[in-house]
Amino acid sequence: MSTDFSVIVDEFESGLVPLEEIVGAGQTIQSSPKARVASIHAATLLLAAEFEEFVREMARQFARRVVSESRCVSDLPDALLETAWRRTFDQVAKHIPSAQTKKEALTISARQARLKINALCSFVEGDINQDIFEHLIHNENNMRARQINSLFKVGGLTDVCKKDT
Repeated sequence: MSTDFSVIVDEFESGLVPLEEIVGAGQTIQSSPKARVASIHAATLLLAAEFEEFVREMARQFARRVVSESRCVSDLPDALLETAWRRTFDQVAKHIPSAQTKKEALTISARQARLKINALCSFVEGDINQDIFEHLIHNENNMRARQINSLFKVGGLTDVCKKDT
C-alpha cells in the first residue's frame, strides 16, 4: 500500500521522464550547438519547476498529516494556524474574478471569500476537518534550503534540510 508521500514521489519521478527526453532530443547529432544549449536550459527550468512543486506537495501533505494526527486545534503548531489565516486572507484580497460588471465581480468574489473564510474560521474554532490547505504552502522565491525549511516549518518541522533519513 502506498502512502500519500510515495504517490507524490512517484508523480515527481514520472515528471522527470519527459525532461530526460528533452535533453536527449537536444543532444542529437543534427542539433546545432545553440539548440543543444537551449534544450539543456529549458530542461533545467522545467526541472526546477517540477522540484518546487514536489517540495510544495510534500510540505502540504506533511501539514495535512500533522492536522489529521491531531486531536484538536490546540495540538497544532502555531505556525500552521497563523499561516492558514494569513494565506487565506491574502488570497481573498488578491482574487477578484473577471465579470461583466464590477458589482458582479465583487458579488462572485464575496461568495468565494465567504466559503474560504468560513472554512478557516471553523478550522480555527475546532473543526480540523475543514480544508484550509489550498493556499497554505506557498513560496515566492527560488527553492533554496531556507525556503524549503520555511514550507515545512508551517507543519512544525524545523530545519528539514538538516534532517538525517
